[in-house]
Amino acid sequence: ICQAIADSAADRSSMSEEESPRLQEYWGDLPRTFITLFMAITSGVSWEVCFLPLLDLGWVHSALFISYIVLCLFGVMNVVTSV
Repeated sequence: ICQAIADSAADRSSMSEEESPRLQEYWGDLPRTFITLFMAITSGVSWEVCFLPLLDLGWVHSALFISYIVLCLFGVMNVVTSV
């Protein structure tokens, strides 16, 4: 995801002025990407807020993010119910 943001930032013609700050805020560099992913699964920020800027990049990155959320939520639920 972080690499796709960097690639799209290099090609500024594909991004509007409105899209760029939203993507940079949550996905601008590797530490921001890690904290965004952590906050999305721990309710630090609504995952929808992080998801909407990814729609501008395409469906693949959006699907990866949704897959991450689903995997983490089901993993946590399985651990909690097994204890």
